[in-house]
Amino acid sequence: MGNGWVEFVLQRDGKKVASIQSMDAVDCRLSEDPDLMYVADWKYNRLTAEKIADVQLLNIRKPDLANYFKSALHIKQIQSGQPFYSLAGWYGTKGWSKIANRIPEFHLNGLESGYMLRYHVKMPKSYFDQFGSTDQKEKKKKELQTQLDSVLSGSANAHKTFYSFIEDKIPNAQGFSIEKIATDLKDESYLKLHDHASKLHARGHNIHPVLAGIETSGSLSSGSEILNLLNFHIAYKTPRPRNICLRPINLAKNFNFPNKRHIKIGVEDVVLTTTDKNPNGQQNSM
Repeated sequence: MGNGWVEFVLQRDGKKVASIQSMDAVDCRLSEDPDLMYVADWKYNRLTAEKIADVQLLNIRKPDLANYFKSALHIKQIQSGQPFYSLAGWYGTKGWSKIANRIPEFHLNGLESGYMLRYHVKMPKSYFDQFGSTDQKEKKKKELQTQLDSVLSGSANAHKTFYSFIEDKIPNAQGFSIEKIATDLKDESYLKLHDHASKLHARGHNIHPVLAGIETSGSLSSGSEILNLLNFHIAYKTPRPRNICLRPINLAKNFNFPNKRHIKIGVEDVVLTTTDKNPNGQQNSM
């Protein structure tokens, strides 16, 4: 998980929490003062001095709501070497995320313009000598290429013809020629790279690739494997992030009801099972 902030507002007498509100992380910034944070519209840069609000920041290790009428708690996974913001789980695989996102873009651009070349047109350089200056020759080359594009591929498939200009003042030189380019899209290296990047990307989010719908070993997993992985994820991957996210609620509960500190607010899990054990295919668990 990454970073989040929750705002607490006490009643006028300061004896109970009146409201808890989740703050948009985009608007929150830590300051050099460990007891202070800033809230503003940083995203759209609509900033003036009066629009930057100072909010009292609670001690993340020993938060005490009684110190301030209005305060905020930074919720994060405490990490060594990260005294301010914590690094999200995907930070270590962000390079693979970029690769996974670039491959579809590469193929889309290729399909629209580049790697689906259909024809190779060879033009003799001497043909353009009749048009005089260099600028006139270049202009005529572009005009001829546009005309040939329209004839060979149509306007919707422009840029799918490769042009080369050959030296024809040599023995056995050919004039204009048009050769069809064989299309071979059997190379799956990029797609395999995308699958590999997607798997690592999912693991960066602390999710098994199977639960993210990513094929492993060339096929989707069986129902029993998905069932076991899901139950494993709920049992071992979710408790810590849930406890961190529920910390502000339990903090407010303990402040409002100090005699109920032994009670903790949690999440009731639904553990999937087979229908022979439970007709509903599920059972509740804390």
